Amino acid sequence: MKEITVKYSEDKKEYMRQYRALNKERISKQKKEWNDTHGMREDRVLRRKEKAKVWKDSVKGTKRFKELKAASDKRYRESHKEQLSESKKAYRELNKDKIAKKKRQDYLSSITSYVVYIHTNNKGDVYVGSGTNLRPSQVSNSRGSKWIESFSNGFNTSVLAEFESKQEASQLETYIIKEIGLDNLVNTLIT
Repeated sequence: MKEITVKYSEDKKEYMRQYRALNKERISKQKKEWNDTHGMREDRVLRRKEKAKVWKDSVKGTKRFKELKAASDKRYRESHKEQLSESKKAYRELNKDKIAKKKRQDYLSSITSYVVYIHTNNKGDVYVGSGTNLRPSQVSNSRGSKWIESFSNGFNTSVLAEFESKQEASQLETYIIKEIGLDNLVNTLIT
């Protein structure tokens, strides 16, 4: 029997890991003797392992496996919430420029055309605008105070026309605003 040369560590897991590493042969011999004396033969152990492997292979990729994996992932996220949050913050801080550049590239690559659109609400307010194909559905701080006041409770969007250039869309927007009249719209300026 080998003697443990490691002093007791405050960390019990580390102590047990070191103990097992030093006494690997003795422990495996004890396990084998225990299995033989208690009727747990190696063939039964192998059959159990094989059965577990077959079960794992049959479940993998199925709905049940996905549910188990999702539950396991959820437990991991909950138990490591602070660590994950800190690592996410650190990653974002280190890669701030890279993330902003990627967002900008994604935004620009999703622009396929320029449109002229109108927003309406239940009160009868109408707004005419132009911009990228993404603009009609955007609700952002870049909207004017009058628009926010009129459409903060929701709006309906209709795309009137689609163009390849921003200038064409702006020209049609200006034309429509002049035809309807600025007094009849939520718009504050003619661009």
